[in-house]
Amino acid sequence: MHVLVSFLRNCLNHQDEKIVAYCCMVLSTCLNPQRIKELQEEHNLNTVLAILKAYRRHSESEWVFLIVTNHLLKCPELVKAMYAKLSNQERTLLLELILSEIDGNNLDISEEMAKFLSNCFREKCQAVLNLASTVNSDNEEALVIVRLLDVLCEVTSNTGQLQCLQACPDLLEAVVSKYKIHTLKNAMTI
Repeated sequence: MHVLVSFLRNCLNHQDEKIVAYCCMVLSTCLNPQRIKELQEEHNLNTVLAILKAYRRHSESEWVFLIVTNHLLKCPELVKAMYAKLSNQERTLLLELILSEIDGNNLDISEEMAKFLSNCFREKCQAVLNLASTVNSDNEEALVIVRLLDVLCEVTSNTGQLQCLQACPDLLEAVVSKYKIHTLKNAMTI
């Protein structure tokens, strides 16, 4: 089994778009809830990351898109595991995919996913405030936070999914307190 997984991962990383597409056709046919659960295991995350990177390189490939949207994004545990391993550019791509799927009514955010996304935003929202006040800030991190905010805003625009975020009352409290701290720091430097 490990040889097959390694072979598929190599195909996903191949530069030839047809090889990537054929590999994704095979993967799409083989994926089921049990295999998605297996992808969440630490030793299989490289395969998931290879799928996401294949999407980044070949975003027009329907098969890669279907694997990501029909299988990977629908599993909150897998999204959490992927998110932790991604660079800021890759996180932005993942969040843009989530946003497009929510916007197209193809993805319902579970309470677990809403809590995860709000925690990510809560932990890093200072980056957006720092962007406005410093010259050498990490623009990629700020872009991730902006995309997180876009996703959270889209979730709140759907009354059915709004309840997921209402279960995260500390989100608003954290944002307001970080804004107050940032404003106070700026006032002290003037």
